Amino acid sequence: MRLSLLATSLLAAVVCPAPLASEEGNQARVPELPLLRTRVKEFWRAVGAHDVVTHYEMTTPTVRKRVPLEAFKKTWSWEDQPQFPVQSIAADLLSVCNCVELRLLRCTVALDLAIDQAGEPSRNERILQMWEFADGQWYEAYSGAPIERRCPRQH
Repeated sequence: MRLSLLATSLLAAVVCPAPLASEEGNQARVPELPLLRTRVKEFWRAVGAHDVVTHYEMTTPTVRKRVPLEAFKKTWSWEDQPQFPVQSIAADLLSVCNCVELRLLRCTVALDLAIDQAGEPSRNERILQMWEFADGQWYEAYSGAPIERRCPRQH
């Protein structure tokens, strides 16, 4: 079986990603870190408030080129779904776990979420999330991977 050059490059990047940052705090090489912190907060505020338009606008340009807003709403609009009540979600970026750069930069980040919902006790969650840096802006990059709680250890 012969792999194309692109497939080989993608496989190498996934199997052996070149870390640009780590949980230990080496985040100096991550571009626009203050902007990433702000975007994380904005994204989670929009998700909690069911602001699907802002959620869509903060999704990667690649996804938005392929998925029109109306199609995105069918999957991500939670307005009439009682299992997803409106919540106040405050997010804090803890660290950038690692980044991989192919045509663009994708980073796994660790977040703390403070979630308040009417009639329920407040709760805190720690999650990992994927973010993408493209054209000078950070975008949420849905990875489809299971939600983890801690940065994977670097080797």
